[in-house]
Parts: sequence; structure tokens; C-alpha cells
Amino acid sequence: MAQNSNSKANSNSNSPSNSLAVCEEFNRLVSRSNELFIGLRDLPRFGVKQWQSQFVKTFDVYTKLWKFQQDKRFILEEHVGLKRHQIGEIASKVGQLYYHYYLHTSDVKYLFESLQFYSAINNRGYFSQQTGQEFDPHIAVKNLRYLARFLVVSFLVRDYFLINEVIVKLQDQAHDLLVLQTQDEERSTEDWSAVVKEARSFLACENFFSVLANAKPLKTLQFRIKKEDAWECSKDQNLLLQAAIVIGGCERQAKFSELTIDMYRMLLLLEYDIATQKASTESGVAMKNPSKFLLYKPSFQQLYAYFAAVFRDLQENRVMMLYISGDAIENKTLSSLGEVYSCGVATQGAAMPAPFKSKPKQNSFLLYPEDLIPFTRKPLFLIVDSSNSQLFATVPHMFGQPLMILMAPPDIPEHNRKRGSLFTLFLMEPLLALCQLCQLTQTTEDGWKHCKALMKKIHTQAIDGLARQSTISGTCLVRFLGDSILRNIIGNFVITWFVLRMLKVIDHLPTCIPTLPTEIVESKVSLRYILDIAETLNVRSLFHEITELAPLQ
Repeated sequence: MAQNSNSKANSNSNSPSNSLAVCEEFNRLVSRSNELFIGLRDLPRFGVKQWQSQFVKTFDVYTKLWKFQQDKRFILEEHVGLKRHQIGEIASKVGQLYYHYYLHTSDVKYLFESLQFYSAINNRGYFSQQTGQEFDPHIAVKNLRYLARFLVVSFLVRDYFLINEVIVKLQDQAHDLLVLQTQDEERSTEDWSAVVKEARSFLACENFFSVLANAKPLKTLQFRIKKEDAWECSKDQNLLLQAAIVIGGCERQAKFSELTIDMYRMLLLLEYDIATQKASTESGVAMKNPSKFLLYKPSFQQLYAYFAAVFRDLQENRVMMLYISGDAIENKTLSSLGEVYSCGVATQGAAMPAPFKSKPKQNSFLLYPEDLIPFTRKPLFLIVDSSNSQLFATVPHMFGQPLMILMAPPDIPEHNRKRGSLFTLFLMEPLLALCQLCQLTQTTEDGWKHCKALMKKIHTQAIDGLARQSTISGTCLVRFLGDSILRNIIGNFVITWFVLRMLKVIDHLPTCIPTLPTEIVESKVSLRYILDIAETLNVRSLFHEITELAPLQ
């Protein structure tokens, strides 16, 4: 009796009327999901209320669509002609949703959810075209787009084995498209060849150094903030980083997609690793990453829209951070007159849209120090990585709100800026930057750990000294030290200052507002630690003796 009942149920599920209903529901879900997905593109990145509900709706529909195609796969293959690459498209869009949700929330767990979907597409070969079948260039292009997105996520999770695997697949698919495509699709292939070149260049910039154990490289170095470097904010150090705007405007710097190497490193610097976030949640002390807005070569209008939105949403005792990586541009006509708006940073690259003249409207693509004055009405943490960053020391502290500015030195000799700024690399990982500056490509595991321990001592002494001196002098610096991310950046800045001061080839040092206390910059203990690090790395000859240092001005 039960067997007859089951047979009848299966028969009904495959009946023409039921199959038609399944097909109609599938088409409805596909149409609705595409509609919501496209709608997400038109939403601004800022403003939680504007995108949160739309993301929830889109996730809900794609969850239903994914489960529906799994449950009804046989019927859909038979009656709709569902192909593997169509399943891949659905999975790819789910991966995109998780990636963009990560960008909106800064929660690293969503990045790994995205990775999981992209990896499943790769492992199951949804976009693979079988040998002997007619080559479909449209499927090949879909595969290339998916691989490019997969590669961005792979870079962000810093899995170099996966990165190399995806780059090889990207290159092979671009080659297949070049060989098998029609003449009118040639331009697309040239673009994909450039994407492969971009990816390899980006990887070469990021994977230039190895830590060896038994003559073999260790697993990839990780730079997100770990549990031991995070702490709970105390009551008298009550500023927390709420949002960061990261601007990449350099003309000739390695990039992939719309992520320059400087933006990439700053992004890592602004996040706790996933283990730290999980542990903090379990302990009841949530370590939330700040909201991040990544702007590649933005127009001034875009910049001000983001500035204003983040400023508007900034809560009490919260900080807005602005990071600027760009080329220095000077309006010689205005600077010779000593006027304001004379020098700025190009946020859209050094290629100028028109020759400079005395009319300010022709310089509208630059970001000037004066542009930031309105946003100093609330706590602001500013990092300027440009050869004329010192200009931003003129941003007035006129509203009584906490303001800190970290500025790169005018130049660092023997460095190819295409590989990324050394100043930003120092802020992310001072030891790695020191190795690059000294042209080192590897060290031993024991040597790396010893140097890291010494760097940690310099960092701890600097932060303790800054907290003590700022409390005594009454400067606002101490209020920034309560946030783990900002504290890490400030400590790394101090290490940068010590390293560059001790190197023989360096003539200019980074600067900051408020200035570093004398007790910090004249610490003989920290200087000796730098020399110990140099000795460990066998580059002692590149550094001054402490007695050779010129007096500070």
C-alpha cells in the first residue's frame, strides 16, 4: 500500500501540469532575482537603511532559487533545458552578494562565504566546456568574469596557492577565447589579456618576501589584527573608529580590478582576523571592523558625497578615518602667489584633464587640504600618502574636536612606487617594509620571529609613552589610542619613524599632527632595538650608529 502511494506521488510530481508549475516558478524566481540584483547596483554604498532591506530581499530570493533548482533539477533539465553554466551563474551571483555584503558590513565571515561559493563553482566545473563540443564564447566570457571576481576574493583571503591556480585558469580561458572567438570579439580578448597581466603584476608586488622553515616557505603571512593585538576600550580612551574612506588615486600603481596595492594593504590593516572576531563575540566583547568605503580614482563629487554621508552618520565618540593615496600636483601659478588651494593630491591619477591655469575651476579634480576643514567638526583621523603630504599639516584644528594627521615623507630613495607606497606598507607591517627597503626577499622563521618580538617591544613602549605624555600634555592623541586599529596604526607609524631615521639613505622623515613627544622620538632603547633587527637580517651596514644621528630640529 505504501509502495503504491509513493509511486503515485512520484508520478504526480512528473506530471505535465506539475512540470509546468515548476518551470513557471523557476522562471519567476530567476526574473525576480535578476531584478533585485540589478537594483543593488543603483544603491549608494553609504546609508545602512538604504541598502540593508534590499540586500535581505535579494538574499532571500536567491536562497529560494538555489534550493529550488537543487530540489527540481531533473524537471528543470528536462523541461527548461537547465545547463550547468546557468547553475554556475546563480552560484556566482550568490558569491557576489556575499562579497558585496562583506564590503558593506566589513564582516570577514561573509568574505569566506563568498569564497565558499566561488570555490564550489571551480571544483564542480560549472563553466567548463567539454572537449569536442562547439566552443561558446559567451560562456567563456561568463567564466572569465567569474574567475576575475574569484581572484579578488582569493587575494583578500590571502591564499596564494588558490591565487596562482585561478590566475592560470584565467590565462588559459583568455587564450581559448583568443584562439576560438570570432573577429568581432577580438577587443574583449585584449581586455582579458590585460586582466591577466594586472593579476600577475599585483601578485608580484604582494608576494615578494618569504619566511623560510627548513629552506621551504612558510604559509602566507597574515596582516589582519590578531586577538593578542586587540583590546577593550577603556573609559578615558573612548574614541572608536566607525568608518574609513580609502582613496586610491595613484596613476602608475599595481592594481587588480578597482583595488590598488595601497588600498589593498590599508583594507587589511582595518580588519580583525576572523578568529579574533569569533573569539570576541563569544566573550561578549564584540570587535567589529569599521565600515570601509573603497574609492578608486574618485571624482571630487563622489568624494564629497561619501565624506558628507559618513560625517552625517558618525555617532558620538566615534571617529571617521580618511586615507589618501595619490600623486602630488602643484598649481604653480597659485602657489607663487601664496594663495590657498595652491597644492593638492590628484585622486584620479597624475594625468591632468587640462593644463593648469589660474582659474580654480580647472583644478577641480584635486583634493586640497582646505577641502577637509568642514569635516574637522567631528573626530577625524587622516592619513596622507603622497610626496606633498606635508601640506595637510596646514589643516586647522579650529573646532576643538580630536584631529590626528599622519603624513608620508616627501620621498624614499631606491623604491619603485608602482609596487606600492613604502609608507603604507610600513603602516601595515613595518618589518616587511624594512625588508623591502633593504632589498631583502627572504629570512628564516627564527629570524622573523625574533625581529617581530623586537618590533612588538618598540610598539608597546611607544604606545605606553604616548598615552602617558598625551595625558600629561592634554593633547587629543590619547583619545585615539583606545581603538585597537588606530592604536596599531599609530604604533606602526612610530616604528616607521625610527626605522627611517636610522637608515643611511633616508633624508626625510614622516610627520604627524600632534607631533610625537620628545620622550618617544629620543628613545635610545627603541633605536637599539632597530639595530638589533638590522643585525638579525644581516643589513647592519645600511644603518647609522646611534652616535652618528644628527640632533632633531
